[in-house]
Amino acid sequence: MNFAVEIIMLVLGFAFPGVNFVIDRLRDPRGHSQSYAARLSQLTQKLVDSTREVDRIFEELASVAKERQERVAEMERQLQMLEQVEMERTERIEALRRVDEQTARHILSLIEPSEKRNARRDYMLFAAGIIVSAGLSILLAALGVGGNR
Repeated sequence: MNFAVEIIMLVLGFAFPGVNFVIDRLRDPRGHSQSYAARLSQLTQKLVDSTREVDRIFEELASVAKERQERVAEMERQLQMLEQVEMERTERIEALRRVDEQTARHILSLIEPSEKRNARRDYMLFAAGIIVSAGLSILLAALGVGGNR
């Protein structure tokens, strides 16, 4: 008998597509084709999977928070170092401001002649280099060493 009912329902389903919905509801009024135990098992598995996913997300959040905390700590260390450098430089500037004008001029007068001597010495070394280089080139050319033949 069940076989005949199934065939009739199948023929009606093909003939009238909306009948399939009604037939399915007649089989299980709640719209579930699985047993209660199977549905409960499936829902439990989905809950376990969701819990694992939430745990993974929490671990990732904790990792990101830890990285950010480490970066903030590093930036605080750098900021302290920069504040210390700023304080040292401010102290130097204040010390230079306390030097009176006469002392500053005296220090400049001591430095200025040595700067002129250094410039004069540089020009002399440059000229000597040119002369020695030209002399060596002439000597090597006369001896036939190196260069084009």
